[in-house]
Amino acid sequence: MSNNPKGGVSLSKVLTTGVRKYGQSIVNNLSIALKVTRLYSFRHQNVTDALSELLEFLQSFVRLEGSAQLLRVGDFLFLNEVRVRIDLGGYESFSYVLELLKERDIGEITFSGGITQQELEELVELLNKPCKGVIPWDAFSAISKGHRFGHISIAQHKERPDLAGDVDEDARAIAIRSYFKTVGIVGGVLKAARDNRKMNLRRVKLVVHALVDLTLGEERLLLSLANTKDHGIPGANHATNVCVLALALGTKLGLSKKILGDLAIAALLHDVGKVRIPEALVKKTRAEFTPQEHEAFQGHVSGGVERLLKQRVLDSIVKSINVAFLHHYRYDCTGYPKLLAAKQQNLFTRIIAVANYYDNATTTGCLQAEALTPEQAMNTLMDRGGTEFDPIAVKAFVNLMGLYPVGCVVRLDSGEVATVIEPASHPRFLDRPSVKLINDANGNPSSRVIRLMDRKPGGGFPHSILKIYQQEEVNLDLEEYLAVI
Repeated sequence: MSNNPKGGVSLSKVLTTGVRKYGQSIVNNLSIALKVTRLYSFRHQNVTDALSELLEFLQSFVRLEGSAQLLRVGDFLFLNEVRVRIDLGGYESFSYVLELLKERDIGEITFSGGITQQELEELVELLNKPCKGVIPWDAFSAISKGHRFGHISIAQHKERPDLAGDVDEDARAIAIRSYFKTVGIVGGVLKAARDNRKMNLRRVKLVVHALVDLTLGEERLLLSLANTKDHGIPGANHATNVCVLALALGTKLGLSKKILGDLAIAALLHDVGKVRIPEALVKKTRAEFTPQEHEAFQGHVSGGVERLLKQRVLDSIVKSINVAFLHHYRYDCTGYPKLLAAKQQNLFTRIIAVANYYDNATTTGCLQAEALTPEQAMNTLMDRGGTEFDPIAVKAFVNLMGLYPVGCVVRLDSGEVATVIEPASHPRFLDRPSVKLINDANGNPSSRVIRLMDRKPGGGFPHSILKIYQQEEVNLDLEEYLAVI
């Protein structure tokens, strides 16, 4: 347990943010150590480096708190009773460690002062042993015999009612967790495609059901999360954002729940052909392409078809193939691939083309070196409605998002900084959403909500948006951003 002098407050509770950062680092490095020791011997440099880094974080934390207790409560991990938050880059590591502990019914691993690298080797070797049995803890206890740790203790999972408040997920927490989970799963699917292995679409379908339900109930929060760019798994991050935007647009257009599920799968897989393109080319902006690189990049649409045809051809996969092939074909059929006979984009493709453009255009270093603001991207969509994009889909998307989409950070003419929490309620005033303050005009934290549509007694508007911030201008890390949306 953490140091907690009688009548005092745990250092963990006082330094919550610092503990969470340690928790993320410890979980991530434990995951790396577990994985590399399945590939190499303990004398291999990769293993030595992974264990050394894990040891360094543990020793540093133990010096602060006296001990480091990695605790599992349900589907959550805690470090010294402070919940370890998941970010996009760390989801895969978090999930790997959590599932390993669940399979063995482990509730606690406690590290005390004096821990050595040899003890970590013993621990990792033990946790990597196959553990099968009707009662997981009994099976784990059986394979644990013979392993002795002077400064590590392992205990069975048990209920922790004292921490129940930290794991009682409301709709907001569920939405955030589902978004992160989707990014992690799509990242795994794309990696399988890159390695020419069969993609596990069963997991994709499961997470899609959750996203569809959340779109119907927590659409605003999901749209805020779609402002998250390139945290950990760029390709998967983009696919998830396109999925969220397409689902919101599909809902706006009145699609049924079943059709929304197929739309979501198609959105998540629309760029699967990019796994065949060299990473250096994918990271280039379109303006930097040579003619040969343009041709190679455009090949991702046919590459996506080839990759999806290797899957079991279900109805949802057929729809995904159409989207993968034609999402750059344009509404007026002048895009790519070049076909001998013109072929109209289907509804899914027209929806996803709009969502795909918006996420790419508002991401730095994708279509261009500097990202467009949401307002600029919306104006471009409106300008290209009827040529590149379906004008009905564009109109619905602009009405859905407004000129200042949910989740973007803005500065008011009063000097206050706020995040948009609800789009404009009137199509004539798309520049007047509802916002929640982050800082007041003096720079002090605030959470006051302002409806920019509200008028003064004389009829004028007391507040207006002066500018919209690019993500890098705001200087909020992911955890801070999640706290203000």
